[in-house]
Amino acid sequence: MTKGNSMNKKLLSGLCAGLMLAGLVGCGPKEPKQDTTTSTSTNETKETENNTTTTTNNSEVTEKNFKDFPETDEKYFTYEEWQEGYAIYSCTSDDKVVRVPKTINGKPVIAIAQRGMANLEKCEAIVLPDTVRYVGESSFGRDKALKYIYLGTSLETVDDHAFLGASSLESVVFPEGTKSIGELVFSDTPSIKSITIPESVTEITDLFYFPENSNKNVEIHTPKGSKAEEAANSLELKVVND
Repeated sequence: MTKGNSMNKKLLSGLCAGLMLAGLVGCGPKEPKQDTTTSTSTNETKETENNTTTTTNNSEVTEKNFKDFPETDEKYFTYEEWQEGYAIYSCTSDDKVVRVPKTINGKPVIAIAQRGMANLEKCEAIVLPDTVRYVGESSFGRDKALKYIYLGTSLETVDDHAFLGASSLESVVFPEGTKSIGELVFSDTPSIKSITIPESVTEITDLFYFPENSNKNVEIHTPKGSKAEEAANSLELKVVND
C-alpha cells in the first residue's frame, strides 16, 4: 500500500468510526427473532461454610479478580444456533462483570455476534468462555464502563470495530491462535494502555488501531517480526517484543 493510499484509507476509516460512534447501526446481521428477556440480574454476597465471602457482583472489580466472578445466567442473553454451537446476539445483564456461559442447551457458545454485547452501561469486565472462536463487528461497542476483558483461549477472528467506543478499556490480550484482527478494532479507546497480539495473527493492517482518538502511547506487545509489529510500526506506536 502506498503512503497516499494508506492515508486516504485511514481518513475514510476515521469518518466511518465517527458515524459508527453516533449510533452503531446498519452494519451487520439482523437481531434474532426470538423473544428477548428484559429483566436485569441481581447478585447477593454469598458466604461459604467458613463464613468467608466469595467473589460476587457486589465485589469490587479488579484486574486480578474479574475472572473469578460468577457465571451470568443464560436468561440474560439472546442466542441462536450457529454451526455446531450457539452465538450470543444480545445481553441484558446489568452486572458489573458479565461472564458468558460456556454452554447453552448442552452446546458450546462459539461466537459473539455483531453488537452481541454492546451498550452494556454498567459492565466493568467481560469474561468469554474458552469455547468462543469468533467475535463479531462492534461486539463490545460503546461499553463505556468496560475496563477488563478475557477473550478465552480459542479465539480465531476479531471483526471490525470490536471495541469501538469502549472508552474505559485498559488492556486486551489476544490469545495464541488468533488469526485475524479487523479494522478499527480500537477506535475511541483513550484509556487503552496495553494490547498483546500473538505471532499467530497473520491478518492485520495498520488500520486495526485509530490513534487520532485513542491513546497514542499504547504499548503493543508482540513478537519481533510479527505482522502486528509491522502494523504498529507503520502507526508509529510503541512496540514491546515479549
